[in-house]
Amino acid sequence: VADAPRPDPCGARGAWVEWESPTSEDLNDVIVAGGEAVIVGAHGTVLPWDGVAWYAQDAATRENIAAIWIDGRGAGWFPTTAGLSRLEGEGWRAQPRPPLPGISVLLAVWGRAPDDVWFGGGSVTPRVGLHARWDGTAIALVGGEPTGVQVLELRGSEDARAIWSLSQAGHVAQLPEPGRAEAG
Repeated sequence: VADAPRPDPCGARGAWVEWESPTSEDLNDVIVAGGEAVIVGAHGTVLPWDGVAWYAQDAATRENIAAIWIDGRGAGWFPTTAGLSRLEGEGWRAQPRPPLPGISVLLAVWGRAPDDVWFGGGSVTPRVGLHARWDGTAIALVGGEPTGVQVLELRGSEDARAIWSLSQAGHVAQLPEPGRAEAG
């Protein structure tokens, strides 16, 4: 058995290639949209891709960045441990933190348009799960806590007919027809 050939885990696509990073901070999320790619991470790390290499960009925060959403046409958001930042022109600008219950933080973001961006988060103790939505003018909490535990990830379907929410302890929730969600 020791002499048996090992399967290539990447199949016919080849092997992983490690790229040089301009940071030693922990990296938490990456998104690719419309020819753009951006990585985010600890202590305000934002690393856009210029087509040749990753480079550091000022994030206007030193907070940890858990997730990022960009649309590939100049719109983008990322939640931090203390608030939110929005892509405006070529740079990131801090946004007012929406009112959140207790010690909640925002940890997840997904959008289908610059005026339709969703956030998830909450807290571990006390156990709170929450969803919020940017409608182009303001961020408001969206009613209901389907899981009661901290939301860690959000993703929508290609046609944006549903949004999936993943929370701690294996909880999965779906918001069908997100355009009909009511703030609460």
